[in-house]
Amino acid sequence: MAEPKATEFLAYNVPVYALVEGEQKRDQRVVVAGTSKYVVLSVTSKTVEQFRLELDKYKMGRGAVFFPIGVPLPIRLIVRILKFRVDLLKAEKAL
Repeated sequence: MAEPKATEFLAYNVPVYALVEGEQKRDQRVVVAGTSKYVVLSVTSKTVEQFRLELDKYKMGRGAVFFPIGVPLPIRLIVRILKFRVDLLKAEKAL
């Protein structure tokens, strides 16, 4: 995980990572889910928008990216996305 302090838990039987230590608020989560066709990374709309050009070849939803099963995951890009999300949360917390 790009954030070593992330807390893993299950919500609705789906792996969820709380990016702010001790917090499990919905806007502070990253959700990783799988379907028969996709690995889904759910972050936020703002985060997906920040990386829209790099994610253009993938299916996107509101705040989520759908990576097709059978295609290597873009690990470096995913790490950058997660770091961006953590930095946003830290900036919001500092306000």
